[in-house]
Order: sequence, then structure tokens, then C-alpha cells
Amino acid sequence: MSRIICNPLPLPYRYQAKHDGKGGAAMFREAADPTLIRFKSHYLLFVSMSGGFWYSQDLAEWHFKETP
Repeated sequence: MSRIICNPLPLPYRYQAKHDGKGGAAMFREAADPTLIRFKSHYLLFVSMSGGFWYSQDLAEWHFKETP
């Protein structure tokens, strides 16, 4: 194998700001509960609150597909 793939993957996660009503806020990364499946020649990665999914043929290069 000529490449090493490790976790975490460098995916462009979305962030959510939570305001406490008192002028304070906290940022949370939205990409929990990952599920990876293989479908034909692709890997599909689904995570919570992402607005879509990522797909890859080699587990190294990922592409995002937004879903309605």
C-alpha cells in the first residue's frame, strides 16, 4: 500500500453556533454518528446534520454531495 489513511479525515465539517441568550455562544461541529457503507465501487459516508453525504472511491479523496 502506497498511502496511509487515518482518522480524522480532512472533511469540511459544518459548524453550528448555539447562543445562550445572555450574549454568549459556543460552536459545535456537526458531523457526529458517522456511518460508512460500500455501494458498488464507491464508499458513502453519512454523518448527522451535514446536509448531504461524502463519497469516495479510494477512502482518501472525498467529495461532498448536498441533498435536499
